[in-house]
Amino acid sequence: MDTPDSIAAELTGGFNEFGLRLYRELPNDGNLFFSPFSIATALSALLPGARGPTGQELANLLQVELPNESFPGRMGALIRRLIRRRIEEETWDEESGAIRTIEKDAFRLNVANALFVETGYPLVESYREVMKADFLAELFSVDFRAPEAAAAQVNGWVSERTEGMIPELVAPEMIAPLTRLILVNAVYFLAEWSMQFSEEATRPQPFYFAPEIDERSVQVPMMRMSRTLAYAADEALGLEALRIPYQSMAMVVLLPKPGRLQDVGDALNADVFSGIIARMQPQLVDLELPKFGLESTFQLSEYLQAMGVRSAFDREAADFAGISDHPEGLYVSGVVHRARVRVDENGTEAAAATAVTSLGGAFELEPPEPIPFIVNRPFIFLIWDDHTDAVLFVGRVTDP
Repeated sequence: MDTPDSIAAELTGGFNEFGLRLYRELPNDGNLFFSPFSIATALSALLPGARGPTGQELANLLQVELPNESFPGRMGALIRRLIRRRIEEETWDEESGAIRTIEKDAFRLNVANALFVETGYPLVESYREVMKADFLAELFSVDFRAPEAAAAQVNGWVSERTEGMIPELVAPEMIAPLTRLILVNAVYFLAEWSMQFSEEATRPQPFYFAPEIDERSVQVPMMRMSRTLAYAADEALGLEALRIPYQSMAMVVLLPKPGRLQDVGDALNADVFSGIIARMQPQLVDLELPKFGLESTFQLSEYLQAMGVRSAFDREAADFAGISDHPEGLYVSGVVHRARVRVDENGTEAAAATAVTSLGGAFELEPPEPIPFIVNRPFIFLIWDDHTDAVLFVGRVTDP
């Protein structure tokens, strides 16, 4: 019998490969942050209604086999597995004067989907049911002939689902008179480190933009701690890697050697990432990590077409007969993605939204000498769920 994790693994491997391939396609300079999981989920929501080459191109991108009647149910199982995670914590009960164990949420993770549909526009009933039952999607009727009001309705929903981190995703000018459907995914993540950094230990330190070339730098608030963490070094790739756990999930920091940022990015795929994780061993480290915040916005249509999804964007070739049987048909006119992240001593807050418009140390008696892991130069980071293997967010920091 399938377990939740085995069900998840059937999807997350392909989703992770898509996300890291997209990282290689996106601009390769400057800061960057996006959610592969949000984009993959939004594109996945097209699959149950896509037919012919349109469906096959989407399936190839996400590495989903077609025909696959169980796909929607597995997608629903993955979403439910991600958003429901409880941990036990010991706390002092003042009334009884004893320590008791309580359950609490390991983190806050909202994964929300919505369909904003032109008033009166027909959706195939089976597609409507799949969206509600397996993608947990909300359905809204919208008048796209009033683009300002329609954009406000979509943006209001996104802002609410991302706790205000993404206040605007679609602009009125993105909504055309022939817009019939906007499919939206929103992801919000808030988690505390399993062992928080001390604010008193944070102090200004230089972050070097390109240490292999010159000494240009900027002063940044650098967080510090000494702790046993999962660590790996890869000489061939030219990087060190560190897993910094939240109370559940983790941030994986990939610190390339000076001058190797582009090489690491070009080599990074799902198998390489899994290999780095598999080689990690407990190691006492002196960690220095900058506090930082990033925000990115992307129009993804060009990149997705370069990755092989072409017919979905072609008015004549697109086949979404499983979404609507209206004679005018549907095609994808745009895919917009926006993401933000804040990292500090307490933990991480991140959010992302995608709109598709259609028209884990041992005790040692003699601790080993800690190795330094000083993140004072450009690096790549991933927010990764070790229960499902899902990479939720990917980022690159060249200037914190």
